Order: sequence, then C-alpha cells, then structure tokens
Amino acid sequence: MISLQRMLGLFMLMLLHGAPITPGTMTTLPATAKPKVVTFPLELKPPRVVVRYGDSVSVNCSTSSTDHEGMGWEATFGGTDSKKNVSIVTWTVDNLTDWTIEPICYMTLIDGKQPSKVLPVILYKTPDSVSISVLRHSGPMVEGTEYQLQCDIQNMAPQQNLVVKWYKGNEPLDNVTYSDVSKTPVDVSDTLMISPSRHDDGAQYRCRAELDLGPEGPQPHPTVTSEPLSITVHYKPVIECPSQYSVVENSTLERIPCTFNGNPPPNVVWYQESRQVNVSTPLARTDFGQYVITITNYIDSTSSIVHITVEYAPKFICTDQYKVKENENHNLSVTCTVDGNPSSKITWLKGQQEVDIPQSLTRGNRGAYTLVTNNTHGKATHNLFIDVLYAPEFLPGNDTVEVSAGSDVSLDCSAEGNPPPELRWTNNTAEGNANEATVGRLRTLYISRVTANATYNCTVTNGLGSITKQIHVLVDVPPQQHPTMFSTAPSTPGTMTTLPATAKPKVVTFPLELKPPRVVVRYGDSVSVNCSTSYTDHEGMGWEATIGGTGFEQDVNIVTWTVDNLTDWTIEPKCYVTLIDNEQPSKVLPVILYKTPDSVSISVLRHSGPMVEGTEYQLQCDIQNMAPQQNLVVKWYKGNEPLDNVTYSDVSKTPVDVSDTLMISPSRHDDGAQYRCRAELDLGPEGPQPHPTVTSEPLSITVHYAPEFLLGNDTVEVSAGSDVSLNCSAEGNPPPELRWTNNDAHNVKSSTEGRQRTIRITKATSTNAGIYICTATNRVGTATRTTTVTMKGGFTSIILTIVFVFLVILLIVFPIVFFMCKKRQGFYDFIPVNQPNGVPLMPLPTTGVGNHDPEGYPMKPGPFQN
Repeated sequence: MISLQRMLGLFMLMLLHGAPITPGTMTTLPATAKPKVVTFPLELKPPRVVVRYGDSVSVNCSTSSTDHEGMGWEATFGGTDSKKNVSIVTWTVDNLTDWTIEPICYMTLIDGKQPSKVLPVILYKTPDSVSISVLRHSGPMVEGTEYQLQCDIQNMAPQQNLVVKWYKGNEPLDNVTYSDVSKTPVDVSDTLMISPSRHDDGAQYRCRAELDLGPEGPQPHPTVTSEPLSITVHYKPVIECPSQYSVVENSTLERIPCTFNGNPPPNVVWYQESRQVNVSTPLARTDFGQYVITITNYIDSTSSIVHITVEYAPKFICTDQYKVKENENHNLSVTCTVDGNPSSKITWLKGQQEVDIPQSLTRGNRGAYTLVTNNTHGKATHNLFIDVLYAPEFLPGNDTVEVSAGSDVSLDCSAEGNPPPELRWTNNTAEGNANEATVGRLRTLYISRVTANATYNCTVTNGLGSITKQIHVLVDVPPQQHPTMFSTAPSTPGTMTTLPATAKPKVVTFPLELKPPRVVVRYGDSVSVNCSTSYTDHEGMGWEATIGGTGFEQDVNIVTWTVDNLTDWTIEPKCYVTLIDNEQPSKVLPVILYKTPDSVSISVLRHSGPMVEGTEYQLQCDIQNMAPQQNLVVKWYKGNEPLDNVTYSDVSKTPVDVSDTLMISPSRHDDGAQYRCRAELDLGPEGPQPHPTVTSEPLSITVHYAPEFLLGNDTVEVSAGSDVSLNCSAEGNPPPELRWTNNDAHNVKSSTEGRQRTIRITKATSTNAGIYICTATNRVGTATRTTTVTMKGGFTSIILTIVFVFLVILLIVFPIVFFMCKKRQGFYDFIPVNQPNGVPLMPLPTTGVGNHDPEGYPMKPGPFQN
C-alpha cells in the first residue's frame, strides 16, 4: 500500500508543476529563470531486471542522502516497510509470477518530499511448444506451386520480445518480429509462403521462437525450435542425352548415356521412326539413325533426339582379280571398298612392303597384293591380283643391219604387251626373199644370200593395239662423227678498302659510386647501400639521412647506409666526400618505398541486379592504401581477356586510396562473365619481378537479353493427310515464353518440351495451309518467326477439278443446245408469180414463231406450213 504521506507529497508536486510526475525523476521548481539541477537521490542495482516466470529476483535500492526520515519498497509482492537510519533496502521475491508487477523504491526527505523510482521488470516465459505444419495441404508438393507453412507457438510471453526465425536446413529464410505489447502469455502463429523446386525434395523446414530480452536478458537468447518438417517435391522429368552417340554392333539402347530424373520416377520409352523399340534388343549395323527417347510421369513428359551410329569391324567388298587397262592420260583406280564403321584406311602390301597405288596404273603395278585395314573393332585382310593390260611395245633393237653382199643375215623383232602379242614379218621390196612372212611368236627372220638393200616390216598385235617396225638391210654404211668445242673466260678479282681511324673522347669519372645505384624497398623492410670512391686524396666521406646516417668517416674508401625497418616515405639519403681542395661532391640515392594495397574490390556504380544487353554500366575498382601512385597500373579483365590498362601521372610518395572506372555495354555472350581488376606496381628493373599485384574478387554479371530465334522464317510443304510438326525455339534471358498464333483447326495441337514449343498437325488438310506465327517474349523484348504451310499438289488438284467439272457441264449442255437448235430451224415460203399485189418473188425468213411480210406483219400460213 502507498502511504498517505507519500500520496500527499506526490499530489502537491503535481499541483505545483501542473503536470504528472514521472517515476524515477525529481524536479525542483526554479527560483530564477535559470533552472537548478538536483541529483536524484535513489539508485537501483540492477536498474532493470529480466526474470523467468517462477524464478527468484532481488534488487537493491540505495541512496547517498543522509538527511532522510526513511526508505522502502512498495510492490504487490516483496514490498518492505519504511526503514529509518538505512541507506539501502532490498526487494526480494522467491517465486515471481505477477505478470504486471511494478516495484517502487521510495524515500522520505526531511522537508517532507518523497522521491521514488520504478523498477522495470520483464517477466518472460518460453513457449510450451513450437510446431510447424502445411496449411490446407497434405502429401507431396509439386514443383513451382505455392504452399503456406504455419508456425504455432503456444503460451509464451512477452510477445513484443518474440522473434520467429524460419530455416530450410541450416539456411535462414526469414525473421519476424512483433509490435504488439502483451505482458501476459499468448499463443502466436506465423506463416511463410514457399514455392519449392526439385532441389528442395527432402528439405527440412524449421521455425524457431526466440526471446530477445535485451542486454539484461539471458545470453544466448532463450529459444524453442520445432521438429523439422520434411517435404517431398514432385517435379516433371528432365533428360540429358548426347545429340550423337556411337555404339558397337549387338549393343543395346541401355548403353546410351542418357541421364534423366523426375519425381515420381518417369517411365522411359524409345522410338525409331514412330516405332517403339525394345531397349534390350541388340542393335544391328543397319539400325543406325534417329531415335527419340521419351520420359513421362503424371506431371509432364519430355523427349530427346539421339542420332545413333552403329559401329562394327571392317569387311572388304572386293573380287580376287582385276583386269585394268594402262592409260597414263586417265586416272584409273582399282575399285575395292571396305564396309566398316568407323571408316578405315586401306593399306596395300606387295610382298611384305607397303606401297602406294597410283591413280594411273602402269605395267609395273601388275602383281599380287594384300589389302589390310583395321578400325577400333577389328582387322580385315584381302588378297588381290591386279593384271594391267597394255598395247604392244617394241623392245630396243637395231633398225638397220649392215651386211656384205651375198651374206646371210638374221633379223630380230622383240615386243612385249599384255595380253602377249602376236608377231608377223613382211617384206616390201622386190629383192631378196620377197613376201616371206612368219606368223606366230617367232621373233627371228633368217635371210640368205642378201644381194641388195631391202626393208622388212615387223607387225605386233594384241587386243589393245597393233604396231609395225621397219628394219633396213644395207651394204657398206659409213659411220658419222660429231666434234664438240668448249672455251672459258677469266673473272675479275675484288679489292679491299681500310677506313681511317677516328679520335677517342676523353672520359671524366665521378668520384662517388653507389651500389646499387637505386633501391626499391617494401614498406618496413631493411635496406643497405654501399658508397665508394676511387679517390685516395680525400679527407673523409659519409652518409646524410633522416634514418641510418653514418657521420663523417676518415681514411675509408667505402661507407654503408643501412636501415633495418624503413618507414620514412620521403627519405633521400645522400653520400658525400670531402676532397683536399675542400670541394664536396655528393650523390643522392633514389629510394622508392612501396606498399601493396590493403584491399582491391570491384563493384557496379548506381546499379544492382541483372544487366540488360546493350545498356552501358560503369564498373568501379577501389584500391585501398597503396603507394606510390605514379607506379600503379590498374588492369581490367573479363575472364582472362585483358580489357584496359590505366597508369597515373600523379606523384605521391605516401599511401593513397585510388578508384578507377570502366564503362561496359554487355552482350548476351557476357552472361555469367566475371570481371576483375588488378592493382599492379611497376617499380622498374630494380623492383621485384614479377610485379607485386593484388586482384579483386571476381564480379559475376547476369545479362538479360531479348529473345532471338535459332532459325529464320521457314516454308513447309505438306502432303494432304500427312502429319507434320512445327518447332519453335528461341534463346533469351530470362527464358522467353513461346506462343504460336494459328488457325484453331481441330487437328492442330500445341505442346511444350523444354524450351521448345511445338505445333502438331494431324492428317493435314487444305484448311491447315497458311502462316503460323511463333512469338517469343520476355521482360526485355519480343521476337516473331513465321512458318508458311503449303499443301503439296494443291494447284494441280484444282486444275483437274475444273477440267472435270467443265467436261461434265459440256456433256450435259451440248445435247440440250443441239436439240434446241434442231427444233428452232426455220423454213422458206415462195410467193406465186401472179400474186395480185405485184410483190416480186423473194424468200421470206422465218423466226420459228410465224411468217412475216417484209414490213413485219404476220402472214397466213403457206401451203407447206402446218
């Protein structure tokens, strides 16, 4: 209970201020325009408590004031009476169960004022249970369909400190917090929408109730997690097959490396030319061609086309003997083929030696050959005899024979050919053994008692030709001589010229030499350089530097500048020598102190998400804390392709941050490309090799682009009654939606297989002729492709139909016209000479209706009219 004295004190303060009093504060009315600040006399330790429902709690309230009449705690549980002569009172509860408790510590001052402070208490309770379920659904889920998960949290408090966390496996999905203020226990439900994919089959979802009670609360936060919810995802089948594949003869279709999956597992069927094929039937060498594999489950079906080649060992298709004609002006090849797959090269062997068969065969190619070939499945051989046929040819011999008168002589005639030729001698002269002939293969003609010059003909014949050679028999034929001549001319010798010498320059040597003459040092590394002189008449030498100076040293020819940890960005060490004439030449050591970047990163300026083909974007490379800038080279790459090199003219010895940009306009071929930038320090020949580099992590880009058809506009000619499929496929990112625009004939059906939209026309008729338009659309753009369907023989059929109708009409109309003409044929009347009206005799035309006079009036019928 709040004491009457404290209530009166609070009431008086409210009247004085005209406003309610905030617990835990104390205000003193201003005596002047400037307010007076008074330190609050009460302190709570701890100043705020978080207590688990049913646990104990203890808080001290103390004061530094000594002039008070007493202090105590007011609370529904654990309150104390006002105690005098104390500076601390404790509020204690062994089992805290009051959800709305607000303990107040107060004290009564000598002047009657009663300041107080409320202790903030958070009483919490973890949930009795946390469970997860699927709303309005049971059983397997279907890929691409949305489902709602619900997390039910029973009997927890306080709600405003609750955080509901959703997980798929160990992957966080969502965090949900609450603004509703409720100190007492409540039941809470939260939902999560999911659209599972095939990769989520078997995934486990969990929800977790976590109480974030602030820094005063328990660490880690109290949590209760649901049992995992395992889901089964059914999805349409997908298939991957090679577009072409080779199998060995007698293999089965089960050997084709097609991979497919679906849930539930799909049914697999193979087709060849619309005929279902048993996958366990061995394939013969004639079973090559296009096959279609179709997989189906209750969600959808899909197909893939495989061109199968059947491979087998080689076999020769040859005869045992070939007869060919020799003809050097004609490319002649021996016909001998190999049946095998894969195809193989034929090796020709003559004896044991490999030979090449020329395109034009000669008699030297005649003989027995062995043909050898092999592929990956076997080897084949074949024995072959080539018989080269050629016309007769004379062998070398004398065309003139010299004899003495009255002597005997023999004449030789030798020839070759294939088939073997026949020879015949004839004598064309009147002297000697005239007209003597020898038929057969006799090659020698014997002539006795030659008395005069004579000419004999040798004729050689086979099936390919006939030739004749003349041999002359002469007496006393003198020999002939043929002298030759030959001469030469001398050559002109060369000369040699010596150039005059030139004057040599005078070389002046600088008295100091640095080794090395220039240094490149990594920040924080050590460095050492020698300075030497060739002069002996000097008073001393040394190094001047902010770090590592040596001072003046006498009687030395070398001094060394050494620093163990170089960190001075602007250091300029100088070596000097003092000569006897008091001159002091010096040399400054060039020092490049460098530092590689702390980090190099790449980003896209003012853009996030996928890029659009043809649009310009700006990449930025940020290089942090490097030096010196004038030695920096920024290199841009797309994959491993160099794009740009950027150098800097700014001179800065101390570390700086550098940013460089690159404009890109990506194409569809850049989808998935990775861009990198590299910071490289080119420190010259004295610097480290290769150059120090730091490269950014790759930036992968996604490029969206408008649809593009793989094929252009097309025309398809279809026979009436046949089936035809019109395929439409396009590339695009995001994958385009395909739609056919066509007449709504009953025999036209459309289907989707992967990224291909197909129209199937069954038993085509003339109504199916026309233009079919395929439209591909995504968020970037739209493209169209037309396929014109025409009917085979359509024009001829129309002509035949017209001719047939014309003949029918002609056959019907002709008899009618003939009959009408026959019926309407007129007659002539003759007027007698003694006609009383004196009209001259003339024929009168008829109209088939009646007779008329020349004036057009009707006349009475004549004697021949009925």
